Amino acid sequence: MHSKVVKIIFCAAFIQLLINCNTKTTSENSLQDTITTITKVDTIQIDSVIPIEQPKPVLVITDSVAKALSEMVDAKFDSLYSSISDTSLYYQVDLEDYYDEYEGQDQKKTIEWYFSKELAVVYAKYTFESGSLDQPEVTEYILRDNQILYLKKESELYGPDNGRAYRKWSSQLGGVKLNWSEYWKEIKSVDPIPDDYLKTIQEEWDGNLSLLISTISKEEQTGDEAIYYFDIRVPKHAELVDYTSVTIPKQVYKKLRE
Repeated sequence: MHSKVVKIIFCAAFIQLLINCNTKTTSENSLQDTITTITKVDTIQIDSVIPIEQPKPVLVITDSVAKALSEMVDAKFDSLYSSISDTSLYYQVDLEDYYDEYEGQDQKKTIEWYFSKELAVVYAKYTFESGSLDQPEVTEYILRDNQILYLKKESELYGPDNGRAYRKWSSQLGGVKLNWSEYWKEIKSVDPIPDDYLKTIQEEWDGNLSLLISTISKEEQTGDEAIYYFDIRVPKHAELVDYTSVTIPKQVYKKLRE
């Protein structure tokens, strides 16, 4: 009798041990399956969120193409210079915007616009001077129907390539940047201007035109004079004064105030 009881207890213990082992194995397998699933989900999410960057194509422009483009843009401007010299054909608008500050922090914008008798802008010249610049930066535009067609820009080169950069740009053919050595001794390198440069050009143009419109909107002009003058001055600390002045024909003033 006692022997039978021992056998029954031993069998029960053995069965329980098998159940525990199976349970442990099942739990471990379940845990491993869960980790695998989470890893797969995380991998899918990461791959879908982080884009794979493709290398940008390198723009190349030959010296002959750069020379032809530069000469073509220069010819367009030379032709326009001859045209706008006849003051009977165009209205000229002048703006000077000066930020007064000490220790080379002063800045001045000088902008000229030429409007046809139909009151459309055909040419503009923007000059930027600063106490930190050795020479002013100059940008010139040719326009038709308020669209920029051609551009010339001269600016500083800094660092080991110290000198001057000359950009020539056409809306149809693109642009080129000629990197001149100091004192215009030689062209050190030639770079193509990327296609998105038009955005930078347009933002600069829009900002200058907005400055003109906002300045002439500060004072109402109703006189019979052919030319209107504006001189907006803002006193600052230590007797410094910022100012914006505009000289504008009456016809152009009325057009911009519409």
